[in-house]
Amino acid sequence: MRAVDSLQAPCRQQLKRHVPEGAARERRARLQECRARHLLAHLNPSLQSRRRWVIQIHMSKRIIDQSS
Repeated sequence: MRAVDSLQAPCRQQLKRHVPEGAARERRARLQECRARHLLAHLNPSLQSRRRWVIQIHMSKRIIDQSS
């Protein structure tokens, strides 16, 4: 699980930036969502570049967040 934790570091930083301090529940939900994505990326060796895949997900998530 340590490898997955290191993948989550950018997640935590991003969450601190995007979610207001009062919204702890939403923040936890987002972190869990992140964790699931990273775990998927980590467990699926057929993905040629896991890192690129994760970044792509974050970019699309950011676009979705901005549009809502």
